[in-house]
Amino acid sequence: DTDAESFVAFMAKEFKLFWNAERISKMKKIGMESPSQVVTLASMVYSEQEQMKEEWPVIAKLYLNRLDKSMKLQSDPTFKFCWGSELDGVERLLFIHRNINCAYNTYKIDGLPPGPICIAPGAVIDAVLNPSNVEYLFMCGKPGGVGHNFATTNAEHDRNVAEYKVWLKKYLANKNK
Repeated sequence: DTDAESFVAFMAKEFKLFWNAERISKMKKIGMESPSQVVTLASMVYSEQEQMKEEWPVIAKLYLNRLDKSMKLQSDPTFKFCWGSELDGVERLLFIHRNINCAYNTYKIDGLPPGPICIAPGAVIDAVLNPSNVEYLFMCGKPGGVGHNFATTNAEHDRNVAEYKVWLKKYLANKNK
């Protein structure tokens, strides 16, 4: 029941209320240059983990650590986003899916993608602005399919991946019986 001008004015007012001086200060402290960058990172965090809010500040810091080291972000949800609805229902993302050329594929591009991949709740944005104090650079799904195992080294990550693959093979074998 509102016209376009009123809606835009309302959204601009809400944006200014949300992005107060405290949040802007935190944004700068974590090395982000604009609210848009924070929202984009929050969308990646939320797409990685929608259910376990305690992981949000950890995943945020992991991505911030990668940005600080000029590493590719390598976020599976970003390359999945490139496929639109084509991967809906696909339970296991494969290397071939990563090969897509797209401005959002963080396996191929440096830094953040050009915009958000979903609408993240405000609590996720706040988790990005208040990241955990961790050194993690890698994450892998936990066996059981809920949550992530985090790692600071490639060796730790490789062990987590191997453990996950063993679980996944058993899971898929039992599922297909």
